[in-house]
Amino acid sequence: MMERTAERLSLPGRLLVISRWFSPRPGGSSVTLSNLLGWFDPADYLVVTTRPVPDEARSAPLAGAQIQYTSSEWRFHTRGHQLWNTAQIPVAAKRIFTLVKQSQCKAICAVFPDIQYLTTAYWVHKMTGLPLSVYLHDFIVDAHYGGYLGTLARWIQPRIFQSAYPLWTMSEAMSEYLQRTYRVRSEPLVHAYNESIPEEPPAHTFSSEGLRLFFSGAVYIANSVSLARITRAISRMPNVRLTLSGGNNPQALQQQGIAGPHVHSGFIVNRAELIQFMQTQDIFVSCLSWPEESWLGPDELATIFSTKLPEYLAQGKPILIHCPDHYFVARFFKKHDCGWVVSTPSEEAIQRTLQEIQENTDTRQRRCRNALKAARLFEGNRIARQFQAKMSSVINGDSAQKK
Repeated sequence: MMERTAERLSLPGRLLVISRWFSPRPGGSSVTLSNLLGWFDPADYLVVTTRPVPDEARSAPLAGAQIQYTSSEWRFHTRGHQLWNTAQIPVAAKRIFTLVKQSQCKAICAVFPDIQYLTTAYWVHKMTGLPLSVYLHDFIVDAHYGGYLGTLARWIQPRIFQSAYPLWTMSEAMSEYLQRTYRVRSEPLVHAYNESIPEEPPAHTFSSEGLRLFFSGAVYIANSVSLARITRAISRMPNVRLTLSGGNNPQALQQQGIAGPHVHSGFIVNRAELIQFMQTQDIFVSCLSWPEESWLGPDELATIFSTKLPEYLAQGKPILIHCPDHYFVARFFKKHDCGWVVSTPSEEAIQRTLQEIQENTDTRQRRCRNALKAARLFEGNRIARQFQAKMSSVINGDSAQKK
């Protein structure tokens, strides 16, 4: 559900969007891109993506979006799927080249966290001469690809840095890292939250039936160890339960130690139903693993800002952040005084903080009000207009300033 007070935004020419992840496939990149493009007239963009496998979990599709499938997913989650995706690069590039001529697109926007689709977009840019913009949802070389994918990442990264304008990132922290490490200019284009944001937090009392914690999104190497620690911490607290919403495999959660009678998992497809369910919960949870707990690089971990956090903030409810205090997400919540940060890998510290949230009414009310203020940084209309202004300039040929 998207709430607007104005007509859809427009672009001066058709934009070709190349992304492996797009609605109705679930995931942070799919949601981010769908929320952004949902503000625009569907006639002004064409999405090229991969055909989902039949049994894959689905989210609600973006109404009116024009989608072309130029590649297919490897059905089985094995090492072969990366080889399959890489082998499709020349075929996909040729198909998209033909599609560009038929659809009269004027510019390309490639969305990364997929190395094969980013490479495909680069070759389409070279074949067609269309201006290329790139939206980084993750780092390229710093994402720690191994083997031939690492070679491909090291080959494509300097070419993207040289060719792409604008170069978007998901957060201020990502842009700071690229400038500091590679001397590359980029612009943060944060996640767009499209629902209305209330002026005041809801009146809230904790139920005598127990404390309800909520985690939304994917459980993976960036957060699984910290989430398991939270799971263990609340297992020793009376009447506390944790609900996980996302396309997470129950068997994988069990293996990661994120299971038990107090843990429930599922996937709410309908957006309105998800927001409605969130409003029944007491505390939202977001976490990232410590560097020694993850094979992801420390710089990558330190710059992650979950796409679910704007959703949390906009509900005006308590938010528990569990990660080192130098991570961007911890610094954000401290700066805006809009959540509780547990910055030691301690189950006891988690328990104490949950108790504090329940007992300290003044702090809880202040931080919930501040959460609504922080949520306005992610208002969808503002983010979409930022995108519109820059991409209109590119389509009109006014991008010489990138040098």
